[in-house]
Amino acid sequence: MKEDKTYNMYTNSYKRRKGMKNKMLRVFLCVTMVVMMVAGCSTKDSKKETEASSNEISSGVEKELVGFAISYTGNDFMQGLANMVKEKFESEGYECQVASADGDATTQIEQIENFVTMGAKMVLVMAVDPTGLQDVGKKAIESGTEIVAFTTKIEGGETTYVGSASEKEIGSAIATLGSDWIDKTFADAQDGTVETVIFGYSGTPEAAERSEGIKEEIAKNAKCKVTYMEPESNTLDAAQQAAENLFQTNPDTKLILCYNSGMSNGVNAYIMSSGLTVEDKATFGSDISGEVLANIGASKTNASIVRGAVSLGDYEAMWTDLWVPCKLILRGEVDQVKPEYLGETELITPDNMPKRD
Repeated sequence: MKEDKTYNMYTNSYKRRKGMKNKMLRVFLCVTMVVMMVAGCSTKDSKKETEASSNEISSGVEKELVGFAISYTGNDFMQGLANMVKEKFESEGYECQVASADGDATTQIEQIENFVTMGAKMVLVMAVDPTGLQDVGKKAIESGTEIVAFTTKIEGGETTYVGSASEKEIGSAIATLGSDWIDKTFADAQDGTVETVIFGYSGTPEAAERSEGIKEEIAKNAKCKVTYMEPESNTLDAAQQAAENLFQTNPDTKLILCYNSGMSNGVNAYIMSSGLTVEDKATFGSDISGEVLANIGASKTNASIVRGAVSLGDYEAMWTDLWVPCKLILRGEVDQVKPEYLGETELITPDNMPKRD
C-alpha cells in the first residue's frame, strides 16, 4: 500500500501549526503573569510610598513650643524638676525646651526673649530675680506668649503664678521642724542655751520672706539662742563652706536652719567629714530630692544630720498643680486662668518618709 503523501503533508503541517499555537499561548501566559506581578509590585510600592509620604506629612506638623526658663539646675532636685517638666509637656503633645540661667538674671531675660522670638505659646519661669523680669514678662504677654511664674512671683509680668505655699509659710515650716527636734533632743535645756543658726537668703523679695518666716517661728522657742547669717549663695557648696567657717568660730552650734535643702546637704557634707559629734546636731531645709530623702533616712542611725525637710510636693504633685493653668492657656482659655494657684507644704521626717522607687 502506498503512503498518501498529501495526507501526511497536511497532518504534519497541522501539527506544526498546533505546536506553534501552544508555544505562543505559553509565551502569552508567561508575559501576562509577569505584567501582573510587576503591576502588583508597583501597586504595593506606590502604597508604601503613599503611606511614607503621609507619615512624613504627619510627623512634619510643627508642635506648639513651651519654654521653661529655670533659675539653675545645680542640684539633683532642680535638674530632676527640669527633666520632669520637659517630659510632662512632651507627653501632652507639646515641644518643650529648657533653658537654665545658672543664677544669672541677665541671662534669664535673654532666654525669655529668645523663647518669645521662637514663637513659644507659653514660658514657664522660675525667676533668678523676679523684680528684673517685669518688663520682659509684659512684653512677652503683649507679643502673645503667656508667662507662668513658678514658685516665685513676677508682679505685673505674669499671666498667673503657681506656687506650693506662701514663702512665709515655708519658712515657718522649716523652723517648726527644728523647734520640734530641739524640744525632743534637749528637753531639759534652759532658755537661750541651744546654739541655733539660720543660713538664710534674701536674693529676692520672696526669698527674704521665707528667711523672715524662719526667724519669726524659731524665735518662739525660748531654748534657742539664734544667730542669722547668709552664705555667699543659696547653694550646697556655699553652705558647706559657711558651715566650716561657722564651726571654727562657734563649735557649740547644734541646729542649722537652711533656706533650702541643697544648703542642708552642704551643711551635712561638712559635718560628716569633720570628725565632730553628730548625734547632737541637726539641719533642716525645704525641697525634696533623692539625695535629701537618703540623708533623712540615714539620720536614723546618725549617719546624717539632715533630720527632716519641708516638702513642697513631689514632682507629680507639682505637675498636677502646674498643669491646671497651663492646660487652660495652651487651649486658648486664658480668660479662665486664675491669678494664683497655691499648694500645701508637708513636714518630712524619718518617721513619715515617702517610699522611694
